[in-house]
Amino acid sequence: MAAAERGSVISVDGVSTQASAPILPNLRRHIPALDGMRGFAAIGVVFFHYKTGHHFNHAWLNLITWIMGLGWMGVPLFFALSGFLITGILHDSFSKANWWRKFYLKRSFRIFPLYYLTLALILAADVGVGRMKAAGQTLWIYALYLQNLPSLYHRLSEFPSYLSTVHLWSLAVEEQFYLIWPIPLFLAWRRSRALQLCAIVFMLSFMARIACVALHCPMIVYFSFSPLRIGELCAGGFLALALRQGDALTRMISNVAPYIAGASILALSGVIFWAGTEDRTAPMISIGLTALSCLAVCLIYYCLHPGPLQRLFSNRILRWFGKISYGLYVYHMLFRPVYIRIVNRYLPHSSHGLQYLALISIAFTLSPLLAAASFYTYESYFLHIKERVSALGESRVAS
Repeated sequence: MAAAERGSVISVDGVSTQASAPILPNLRRHIPALDGMRGFAAIGVVFFHYKTGHHFNHAWLNLITWIMGLGWMGVPLFFALSGFLITGILHDSFSKANWWRKFYLKRSFRIFPLYYLTLALILAADVGVGRMKAAGQTLWIYALYLQNLPSLYHRLSEFPSYLSTVHLWSLAVEEQFYLIWPIPLFLAWRRSRALQLCAIVFMLSFMARIACVALHCPMIVYFSFSPLRIGELCAGGFLALALRQGDALTRMISNVAPYIAGASILALSGVIFWAGTEDRTAPMISIGLTALSCLAVCLIYYCLHPGPLQRLFSNRILRWFGKISYGLYVYHMLFRPVYIRIVNRYLPHSSHGLQYLALISIAFTLSPLLAAASFYTYESYFLHIKERVSALGESRVAS
């Protein structure tokens, strides 16, 4: 998944330290729990993509695969966290000169290097195995971040690449958000309507999903089309802006958060356990995704002040996975065909259960190693440049 701002940095004006107000940290500092939440979401997505629909003879193995199937919830959590961080960063920069230049430069140095390296690997693999048509017909779609458009999906499925690209749709959703969101947010900010903008977009996205369910739109529209998924990003953005409105609204959020979280868990559980067993798409897209967005916002809020969730997500292991989450998201599916070929070569006649365990063992070992190598030897170079751009912008403002 495209990484949100690495140093989970936000700011808030006028937060009281009185005992009656929620206790929040210095929100201009790095918040480790948000890194851990990103790592948790990344692990969940890896689990989901390596689940299997095969029924095993062992109940414990079936239970594991069912739990792995819930990992899809990591993507909405990613989206909400990205919306929270990016909207907060934008809001805090609007009063500064050349805010837009600095924002787009920093986003480019964080996202583009790994993404276009991935496209280079896809191109090299397609050329190496003789799939030149796939490279020629589809690479430009990925290069322009258009792979989530339903009108182009038939081309992507008609000319599949050697390496897996099915998960790259979420990167397109985030990049389109980063590209477009600053402008309407800035215009709304100037009129003191930024909070309302987030709420309106969230509701419009929800209604668009309802309309697509009613019209029986193709599955690709439900899961990857930006207008239907941007609500999750704006839910996080709403929280980021609400915390900047002062004590009264912050205190109200503290009071209603437990009820919102409880209602979201009940609604989500109902969709998972009691919705029709034949097709859960309609309730999951309409009710489930909305409930999950609200729950994600509550989780983010509780990570901002001391408590069990902050301690959980501040775990060193989860924070490390959060640090490498961008590469982990990209590589875990990109090389899935390679992992499968390794299993088929060395365990060709083994049982399906053994092959499956071998596959997830390989994927869960090599993918984090590849992501770590990518982060520490490649991405970190561009992250240093990004930080220099940030420091240069601050020094110019100070002068």
